Amino acid sequence: MQQESGKTNNIEGKALFFYGKSEELLKQHPRYQELKLSDDDFKRLQLTKKSIASAVGFPNLYELYSDDEIIKLVNKIKDNNVIVENTTLIEVVKNYCKKRDRWKFKKESYKRFEHKNFKELINQKINRDSLLSFDGNLSSPNLNRDEILKYLDRIYEIITLYEDGKIGEFLTKSKMKIGSISDKNKISESMRKLLDGVNDDNICIGSVVELAKEELEIKTGDNFDKFIKEEGQYLWERIKEIPFKEYKKSIEYLEKKTPYATQHSVKGSEYDNVFVMLESSWQKYSFDGMMLEDGEEPSKRALKLFYVCCTRAQKNLVVFYLKSNPNPQILKWIKEKFGEENVINLDIENRNVKL
Repeated sequence: MQQESGKTNNIEGKALFFYGKSEELLKQHPRYQELKLSDDDFKRLQLTKKSIASAVGFPNLYELYSDDEIIKLVNKIKDNNVIVENTTLIEVVKNYCKKRDRWKFKKESYKRFEHKNFKELINQKINRDSLLSFDGNLSSPNLNRDEILKYLDRIYEIITLYEDGKIGEFLTKSKMKIGSISDKNKISESMRKLLDGVNDDNICIGSVVELAKEELEIKTGDNFDKFIKEEGQYLWERIKEIPFKEYKKSIEYLEKKTPYATQHSVKGSEYDNVFVMLESSWQKYSFDGMMLEDGEEPSKRALKLFYVCCTRAQKNLVVFYLKSNPNPQILKWIKEKFGEENVINLDIENRNVKL
């Protein structure tokens, strides 16, 4: 593979197209391993934020903010001006949801709300933009973050300052004071307990909030308390049960400490090594249709996006198509673009390697 026309220097690299049922098989394949690159050496481009959230490690937190079934039902009832009186959630689901959609409310995270009076849910809100509304700086005001996330951001910033040895800033942000050796020892012990907690993969967000209030006396504030009693009550009931590690992973992604990015966000950027995941989880884009050259609008959009992704790579490009048996016409298209020798069927070739 060479750089685009107009570049002053030619850089030799590889353009490989893998297809199969598992990315794990890809990582084990000799053609991939001969690149001698780790996951972090690639800029990983995926179609949706949902798939990135799953890959990075905050799927439940992302789903709560972007695709919560109860909030979607609340919005549907309000949009249709339906008056619901003295009716439980499970009854509303039965009366207003299509039969094929009712199974969604059987998830464990929704079960405890089944017999809740729907009237208590009707004014609940979740700002879907709140979770990923973040400029990468914990110290600056993030106005679109809800009160729960703002409080978690405060805890995370205080922990980060302490771990980085920025004690002056830590004391300012935490509003703690050191007037004696006893104060210093007390702060050290409190931080030890808090750090032990947040580094436990099983601790939930609610428990971390209680630890922060108990050990460091980080007050939630009137806005937080009002929010979780009013329009954010349902959000609080849900989010406090989610592992705190998911919140940490979301911050790592927002602070660009992971190699992941959406395919739409990288236009104009350049990276030495690019890994492109071909997904079909968004109806506006059809990579299958793109390769079948069906001429449909989702396929045309996918082709433009695919071109943008592939031309971000300056040295090595790896494309992964999560499908074991592509349509022969799709396979023909892939081989024409990448060259037959650079198209690898993971399922067949990995069986041969084992033999």
